[in-house]
Parts: sequence; C-alpha cells; structure tokens
Amino acid sequence: MKLTTGDLAIFGGVHAFLRPLYVGSPNAVDRDRLFDRLNWALDNQWLSNSGPLAVEFEARTAELAGVRNSVATCNATVALQMLCHALELTGEVIMPSLTFAATAHAARWVGLDPVFVDVDPLSGQLDPALVAEAVGPLTSAILGVHLWGRTCRAPELEKVASDHGLPLFFDAAHAIGCTLGGQPVASFGVGVVFSFHPTKVVAGFEGGAIVTDDDALAGRCAVCATSGWGRGPAARRAAPTAR
Repeated sequence: MKLTTGDLAIFGGVHAFLRPLYVGSPNAVDRDRLFDRLNWALDNQWLSNSGPLAVEFEARTAELAGVRNSVATCNATVALQMLCHALELTGEVIMPSLTFAATAHAARWVGLDPVFVDVDPLSGQLDPALVAEAVGPLTSAILGVHLWGRTCRAPELEKVASDHGLPLFFDAAHAIGCTLGGQPVASFGVGVVFSFHPTKVVAGFEGGAIVTDDDALAGRCAVCATSGWGRGPAARRAAPTAR
C-alpha cells in the first residue's frame, strides 16, 4: 500500500504495474489496411486540398453524426475557432467552468471573452439555469460541452439560446457516437465539434471535424479552412495571429 507521496512511482516509489496505465490509449487498428491507405495517398500524390480520403472522411463523419455536412480540421481546437469565426461572434461566450482548457483557449485566441458558468454537481455538465442567469448584453453565443462521453442538457440549453436569440454550439470532443434521447449529439445546436486526438474514442493520430445541418454555416467553415478566418470583428482582430 502506498501511504505517502514518496511511495508514488512518479516520485521514485516502486512501480505497481509493469507498464504505465494511461487515461486513454489509442485504438488498435488494422495496420495492413492503414498502410494500404497511406500508400495509396502517397502513390497518387494527393495529400491535401480536398483529396479523396479527406472527402471520404467528411462524408463518413457526417453520416455518423446524422447531419448533412462535415468539415475536416487539423484538430478540435481549431474547429472551435473556425465555428466562432463562421458565426461571426463578438464579445462574450458562455461555457462551463469544468472543461478542457482548449475550450476556453479557442475562444480567447479569436478575440472572445469566455464567461464561465458552474456545472451540475451530480453530472458535471453545464447547468442551463445558471446559463440563463449569465446571459448579458455582451453575450454572443453559448458553448456547451459534452464531457466524458456524457451529454449535457442540450434541449434545455437550446431553449435558453432561443429565448435570448443566441447561437448554441457544442464541444463534443469526448462524445462522438453519443446520443441524447435517441438523437445524435449533432442534432442539437447549430454546430458540433469532434476530436480525433489519440486519447479520444475514435483516434486518428490527430484531427477534428465540424458537423452541422446548416449548409450555409458549413460553407463558411469551409471558407475559413481554405482561405481565411471569417469576416466578423473578432475574426478581423484575430486574423494576424491566427495564421
């Protein structure tokens, strides 16, 4: 039994396991199929700019999410930034106080001010009643987070957003494939961000995606991905440092 800090392996104590135990480990993959795909991409010399594999990835991600559109990104943090730009947000964005740091970083990096709201102590998810109380004159959007693969109270957040005329979007880095009331998480809000980081349920070495049923929003996100950071005031302020 480890009784003091010094007993912990990280501080020089005896290892309790032969191999380290990680919070998340990459999924096992079919290596032959993976290398066949990589060789195909290299042989055809089409690694970016809407290559066939990227188009297939977007189509399959949209199908999984149950929406019409998916825009592939290098990671989920950039996907959140692109959504903020595409929505032309300014001022403040309400988000949970319990989330990964990148949720708030994404907002700050594009010139927005995160407004942190407490979570339900039982679920760890954003409390819609407290979100309603936090809405102010500078609020431009609500950013919900589906934490640990558990969905937040999206229908209640949609009502708060509707009552105040605000867009609602979601950081679903932990929640690809999750449902709420039988509906995929991408059924709620104007847009949802997935992560394919190695620590996530579906790992792709790295990567992210924006999924949405809003065709116009998807188009603006695609423009952000290829030729700029949007046209809103926050986008113009952040553009020089975001590239």
